Amino acid sequence: MQSLFFPATGFHSARQYPIFLLFPQIHLLRPSEISQVKGGESPTDILIRAGLCQAEIPCPLHEKLSVFQRLIEDIQERGDDYAAQLGTLILSGLSAEDTSAEPATHRTIIHQLLRADREKEKITEQKREARLWQARLILCLAEFLDREQEEIESGIASVAKESQDLFATLKGELDDITIEQTFAENSQETGATIRHAGNIQLRLTAWRRLYEQSSQKTDRCLLTTSKDAADILVENYSKTAKTKGTEPYRIKGFTLPGDIGKDVEPAITRIQDFSEKNAQIQQEFQKQLLHLQREPDLHGALSGLRDDWNQQIEQTFPRRQHGRTAVTIFVFPEYPISSLLGPVNSQSRHNGILVLVE
Repeated sequence: MQSLFFPATGFHSARQYPIFLLFPQIHLLRPSEISQVKGGESPTDILIRAGLCQAEIPCPLHEKLSVFQRLIEDIQERGDDYAAQLGTLILSGLSAEDTSAEPATHRTIIHQLLRADREKEKITEQKREARLWQARLILCLAEFLDREQEEIESGIASVAKESQDLFATLKGELDDITIEQTFAENSQETGATIRHAGNIQLRLTAWRRLYEQSSQKTDRCLLTTSKDAADILVENYSKTAKTKGTEPYRIKGFTLPGDIGKDVEPAITRIQDFSEKNAQIQQEFQKQLLHLQREPDLHGALSGLRDDWNQQIEQTFPRRQHGRTAVTIFVFPEYPISSLLGPVNSQSRHNGILVLVE
């Protein structure tokens, strides 16, 4: 079963790497064909090259890519607020009227009516393109914010680690294992702001515009590290489900390590080693998720797999050294993910699946 990461369009935090233990390959929507990192590969690029991540570009820019790239580079270099300016520039031509005048003959009246239909279609297409440009820009700006937040949090974590080591040296009361455990727990706490950075509603709206253009919408589960984004989908379901106020079915108890390495390439090695040794349990997890999507009776789902999974995680990544991250699986009965993200598809009987790692 394919997993689709949202609403982020890249991986910029070491706290996100453990999710690849649960999903050996994650699909990702990208705003454009270009990488958002100048002068080198981003962690996302490296994950794609390693085969752990598959990028999808629902709306390639093609010949307009160079224009978008210059805009992004300008934002990176100057740091000005171009979001509002871009929206104004794109939409500025939509209200332009054709001022040409022709005699009001029978032939020209028909011609003008036909042209009015064509102009209406043209304006509609221009508005659609404008919204997509705005969505791309919002998602790129969100990536910039993610990277800046990660740099800040990494600095804070580094200072905290040095302070803990110094304290241990002075007091002589903490051993190395305790220091590592404290550091892992501190990293999870200081990283909380990353998962909630920015305006999630705005970001989700922008991401949804790209998703609507995607040709692959079936048999997918959504995957996120943003509790705010998950809460929005749960609220949408509660408002629009057949029985208003209904909550999705929750499956808890699966865990992941909080930290498998700060650098992406060593983390990839650990992910690949784990997947090689635990391919069977990973495949069984995917199989049961797909079953959940089609199964009306959800009680006891995945319970038989949970203990085996957590045991393998503990053997490979001991809690005292790597910390823990909670996994919550939301199941939306007879309510596919496409309905949570767009118009309700009343014909579908599939259950929507959302996996939150926090």
